[in-house]
Amino acid sequence: MASVSIRRRETKNGPRFQVRYRLGGRAYPLVHGGSFPTLKEARTRRDLIAGELAAGRNPAEALRALLEQPHRPVHTVRGWQDKFLASRLDIDANTIKNYRTALKRVCERFGDREPFSIGADEVSEWVAGLAARYKPGTVQQYLIAFRLLLDYAGCDPNPARDPRVKLPKRTREEPQPPPAEHLTAILEALGPRWRLLFVTIEQGALRLGEAVNLRWGDVDAAGLRLRLPRSATKRDRARWVYLPQWCMEAIEATCPLEDRVPEAGVR
Repeated sequence: MASVSIRRRETKNGPRFQVRYRLGGRAYPLVHGGSFPTLKEARTRRDLIAGELAAGRNPAEALRALLEQPHRPVHTVRGWQDKFLASRLDIDANTIKNYRTALKRVCERFGDREPFSIGADEVSEWVAGLAARYKPGTVQQYLIAFRLLLDYAGCDPNPARDPRVKLPKRTREEPQPPPAEHLTAILEALGPRWRLLFVTIEQGALRLGEAVNLRWGDVDAAGLRLRLPRSATKRDRARWVYLPQWCMEAIEATCPLEDRVPEAGVR
């Protein structure tokens, strides 16, 4: 009759628990089913083997399957690029365009490689080469896209996230706004048609696209504020922008109250 048992053995590193089994009676040899540092793990293996024996199967097949590496389809980095970009339904077209540009640089070096064969030292060498040609911020964007691609491919650990991969230091210069006389000269050169637009941008710290896409439905004259909808902001979150009263009065003066349609643009 088939059987399975656990034997405790003392070693210099502490106890070990061996699982052994027979396919039949005492005439069958004892077969090694695994050795474990804890009794809990040994019992789990014992139960697995016992289940195979009860089903009339040779446990060796199940044990061999545990040791085999899972089959993984081979795709190159270039092949994963298209799959990754197609999966990013959560980002806009401009971000997809930026990822595509970054991954083009990735594929110049690793395009024909299988992602799981890439090492952290190779990524570090690639980053160093980019740093000699591009600004630190650009190199960072390329590395971010590479990390996301390898994450999507299932690389664990991800060589592009290895702490040994260092980015070039970014030195940010503090922006110096133009003096008041320069700003006044710029506004005078713009002409009356564009002057209010750029004054509103300056007073509300708006992006150009946010100001150009303003609708009358976004103008809260009583609250001296403008509503920027999610679709108009860079971070995909609606926000309010407050303006001084004189600026709001200048915006209202561009269109009579009876002609303001909520969906119409502010001109």
